[in-house]
Amino acid sequence: IVCSIHQYLADAQVSPESTFLIGLRCGGLLAASLWSGLISKRFTCVENSESVVAFHTLSEHPDFVVVMIASGAVYTWKLSEETVCRHFHLPNMFYCQPLSSDGSCAIISTENDSVNVLDLSRVRLCSFKAEGSVIKACVDKTGCYVAYISSPDNSCTCYLHAKLILTAARLSDGEKIGSVQLHSKPLHLFVSEQQTVFVGFEDGSVGVYAVSDVTVGEEEFIRERKSLEDHLEKCPFDREPLSLFCQDKPNITWP
Repeated sequence: IVCSIHQYLADAQVSPESTFLIGLRCGGLLAASLWSGLISKRFTCVENSESVVAFHTLSEHPDFVVVMIASGAVYTWKLSEETVCRHFHLPNMFYCQPLSSDGSCAIISTENDSVNVLDLSRVRLCSFKAEGSVIKACVDKTGCYVAYISSPDNSCTCYLHAKLILTAARLSDGEKIGSVQLHSKPLHLFVSEQQTVFVGFEDGSVGVYAVSDVTVGEEEFIRERKSLEDHLEKCPFDREPLSLFCQDKPNITWP
């Protein structure tokens, strides 16, 4: 054991030079020394009341950390000098939730029937054209995929064509992996790192959709699917524990 850090740090990352453990706590960004275990540095800026929503360490510039706060401002934090430099401000439509956990990409708007994703790791803005107005959007933890739910923009109001559509796409090249119609009103959307999309519906049901991407090896895909098995969850409305197991094979596979 090198040291003991007594404060919990969410989404913690070890700095490239292995001197600090950097993580989120109560809306702030803290750096704990890996020698003493004590919190030795704290990110502060003019908007000190704003919460930090994401951060990203830079391997090529180990002394700097890219920080994003809730208002949409993006900073670099120099650890050695404890100085902060503000670079730009994201538009008002910036969302705090649809972010990759390392802060490498973020959904900044869902206007004009499109999903706009800011990729900070490659310094580019990606725009995905949807089939209609976007209801919900989310990026996965690693920043590889984006999933969004859209409402078809057509004049037909029949039961078949009025359904909402769930679509998944790759961030690297913008290729749409596939889409599927939803049969109920969605309330929540989440993309896991195991290439699985979870949709929570208004009636309390949860839809689980597997993202079958040809760029991922079959063995790796099967291994990640098996890692989801044998999880036990207790339903608060049942007296006995309810066992929830992921299927070995998805019942819906996007082409």
